[in-house]
Amino acid sequence: MFDGRGLLDEAPGYWGETVNDLTIIIPFFNGHDTIGPLLAGLPQQLPVIIVDDLSERPLTPDDLPKKRPSDVRIIRLDEKGYFSGAVNFGILACRTDVLVLNQDVTLEGTAWLNVLSEKHQFSLMGDGVFGHPAWPEGYVQGTFMFMRRDALEQVGLLNAEQYPLWGATCEWQLRACRQGFYAYPMKEIPGFTHKRGQQPYGSGIRQLLQMEPEKREWLIQTPPTVSVIVSCYNYGRYLPDLIASLIGGESSLGTMKPQTFQSFEVVIVDDASQDETPAIIRSLIDPWKGIRSIRLPAAVHPDGMPNNGTPLANNAGIEASYGRYISILGGDDMMEHTRLGRMVQALEANPHSVIYDDMQMFAHGRLGQVMQMRDYSFDDLLQRNHIHAGIMFPRQAYVDTGGYPVAMRYGREDWAFNVALGVHGYCGVHLDYPGYLYRREEQGRSTRNTNPSWMSRFAEQMRRLFPRIYAGERPMACCGQRSVSLPAGSGAKGIDMNSINNLVGQKGMTLVEYHGSNAGTQTWHSPITNARYVFGGKRKVGFVDNRDLQWITTTFWEGNKPLFRKAPQQPSAAELVVDPGEAGVVNPPAPGGPVIGDADLNPPAAETAVPDAPVEVVETAVVAAPFDPKALNITDLKKQLGSQPYSVAQLSAVLAVENADSPRSGAVSAIEAAIAAAGG
Repeated sequence: MFDGRGLLDEAPGYWGETVNDLTIIIPFFNGHDTIGPLLAGLPQQLPVIIVDDLSERPLTPDDLPKKRPSDVRIIRLDEKGYFSGAVNFGILACRTDVLVLNQDVTLEGTAWLNVLSEKHQFSLMGDGVFGHPAWPEGYVQGTFMFMRRDALEQVGLLNAEQYPLWGATCEWQLRACRQGFYAYPMKEIPGFTHKRGQQPYGSGIRQLLQMEPEKREWLIQTPPTVSVIVSCYNYGRYLPDLIASLIGGESSLGTMKPQTFQSFEVVIVDDASQDETPAIIRSLIDPWKGIRSIRLPAAVHPDGMPNNGTPLANNAGIEASYGRYISILGGDDMMEHTRLGRMVQALEANPHSVIYDDMQMFAHGRLGQVMQMRDYSFDDLLQRNHIHAGIMFPRQAYVDTGGYPVAMRYGREDWAFNVALGVHGYCGVHLDYPGYLYRREEQGRSTRNTNPSWMSRFAEQMRRLFPRIYAGERPMACCGQRSVSLPAGSGAKGIDMNSINNLVGQKGMTLVEYHGSNAGTQTWHSPITNARYVFGGKRKVGFVDNRDLQWITTTFWEGNKPLFRKAPQQPSAAELVVDPGEAGVVNPPAPGGPVIGDADLNPPAAETAVPDAPVEVVETAVVAAPFDPKALNITDLKKQLGSQPYSVAQLSAVLAVENADSPRSGAVSAIEAAIAAAGG
């Protein structure tokens, strides 16, 4: 071992004790032009380890300046290690505290050594990165990074497998803080300069990205990889258990080990809790440990339900998160310590999928039986939910599906979301492993919503949300299955999607108002035209195809009030929201529908009846698009718009056709301006 102890026993100065127990580690790659000035600025007494990460020309002692520390060791790796692998090799080659320096930096004077006198308080300190929204306190990067030996022994090495080049220091800081150590990202270090100009990375990283561009996504990433979303209503008493199962600590099941995979954040969504939950959450949140929270305002529902419901809470948490993958965890549940790692590994092996595992029940401090989930089948999923709520999926899946349907606020939102994932091609991968710990202490909704009345109600909601699917259609995206013909006598027909493209809006458009309480946007996919409508948040008014009007104004309810109503007057063009997707027509669903069983374990806050939606027949004028905007370039389109006085309805139909497939921003702006000029 290369040991730097005992070199400055007689050295004067405030930093003598610091240097006496310190080794400099320099990960090196093709930095022959900069290594000299760096070494020249280091004190003679400091031991230095340069780890050559397979530079194109090996670094030799002849490349080093005469004015340099007396103890410099060059180690050339046998295989590519990148930043993390090189640093880890250097850490293992000494027994002291370490200071990692980038090959591009220079150091003047000794004031920077005085900074390290704080090492007794901080296990990690150095050049800070600030401004990342997931890490508001900042994190230390590897340009100038002090790591204390006792923390290294307890926390371990950098995560070279997942973060070989960028993000490793952030992930290590996260692990260290979760184990009780303290970090100090610094905005300024005296005498320290990183000579990279206006470039976002140092010279070594830039060269690697040029040489291996196909590895960029792997090489350049910052935690968190996973966002653990926890929706919570009056469940604060269970949250310490939940956090312990993620970062380690005491729980009702005893001492929990931390997750073997630590590149995650936790977003707790307090859904307007009315008990001690807010105070408990405040005691748990810690930006250094990646634990954050948001609180939703109390809802105002005619049925008296005071909170917003799990689907809206889940959506709000996902919107506030930063991970590439989303993991849902019930506010009263926990997980086994290898679970996140296994789920991530499965998802990366099956990138366009949703991952679920088996569950183990627990209650009052004791583990119970294992509930094994069935292997994935989309057709079976339509009839019975065989995927529990604690799934992991790519963040893009949330974008593609529009999130958890708020119509399912009384329960089974997980079932509806699982079906929506399948419709968009995110098929299930079942891990035969009981990693999800499900609390069964008579506190959950599943103990209250399994009677025949609830089951019938949920089944009807599913038919309303996915009428085409329950009619028998299987879109191309649906887990690789093509559209199929329905059984003879079903009264419905297969769909020829190619024959009806770009029809959205050609039967006229009607303005509707959205009256939902969700803070963010939500997406509704029409079973009639297959248009995609986005409402919620600031998007309160928008155009709807006339053929979709009855469906959207009678299907979706919040309490006993419809979510959508015809707008009493035309809004301005800036308020319009029309986002049609691929067009299509389908007959009403065939009789029959899904059956809910005991495996559906994501429950509603209260047994409040969902009123039957009255059917209102709305007569609307049929207005076709007067011309096809897709056939015109932007210049000719503007001329066409000004050629005659089109009505708002006609222009709205034109806008819908433009939006139906790969809309052009210039065309959309021109049409919206024409709508505004026409009085819209």
